[in-house]
Amino acid sequence: MSAAGVTPPGYLERLRLGLQRTREGILGRVTALLQPGAASAPDWKENLEAALLQADIGPLATGRIVSAVRTNAGHSAPSWTSIRDAARTVLKEHKEKGHKKGH
Repeated sequence: MSAAGVTPPGYLERLRLGLQRTREGILGRVTALLQPGAASAPDWKENLEAALLQADIGPLATGRIVSAVRTNAGHSAPSWTSIRDAARTVLKEHKEKGHKKGH
């Protein structure tokens, strides 16, 4: 116990809190991309890529997600749904390929 009588958080609690802060930061960056006028900026792809890399998605999956979002969005601004759906599809495929390699 600390001097204030409160037990410091254990390893798992610190990990959970760290992941929560990371998730909130990433969601905040992606949400900022989707604000009116922000996503139409020419650098939305780079900003999305940076947010995904900071989320430790990995460069291969990040590139595939950004490419899928760019393909789906065309010349219009991407939506949260298009980003989420692209990420889910790419990560699901990545997980399935990794699972098959392990067996």
